Amino acid sequence: RLLKPLGRYLLPETFIKGRVVSMVLDDNVIVGAPVYIEDTLYDRNCFQFNICMVVSSSLDPEPHRDIAQHLAMAFHALEVEINLLSTPSEVAHVEDILAQLRYQLNTTEECFVRVGNSHAISFKVRRWNPVLTKSPAMLSVPVPLTDLKRLVEPASRPE
Repeated sequence: RLLKPLGRYLLPETFIKGRVVSMVLDDNVIVGAPVYIEDTLYDRNCFQFNICMVVSSSLDPEPHRDIAQHLAMAFHALEVEINLLSTPSEVAHVEDILAQLRYQLNTTEECFVRVGNSHAISFKVRRWNPVLTKSPAMLSVPVPLTDLKRLVEPASRPE
């Protein structure tokens, strides 16, 4: 009910496919990766879905963008290969997969979820935090032994 007005943003136009979309909703950010699969197999010659994550706005959304993108690619492959998402009898199985993914990602920042006998979703979230070094000591900074201004200035002309 709360997300119904956001429907056109959660399943946007086809030119958004393959990109990550973020929306602010109250104190949260919804990060989603819309997927479009064009095939005559589907009623409208297209199957679309969006992998979304609801993240507190106090957290850095960047790792969640990567997770949404990775999950979108994984579920795209599962749909193309075994029609996992478009098969009505698989709804409970998909819900179970999503619950396992959510639990594992929230507790360990990595996941391994088996999907049938021959497929799995597996990855680890890596956060890149640059290590900034402190300012170097003055003794570590090279000092020129020649007058640099004199090298740059044009030679003085005799009058």
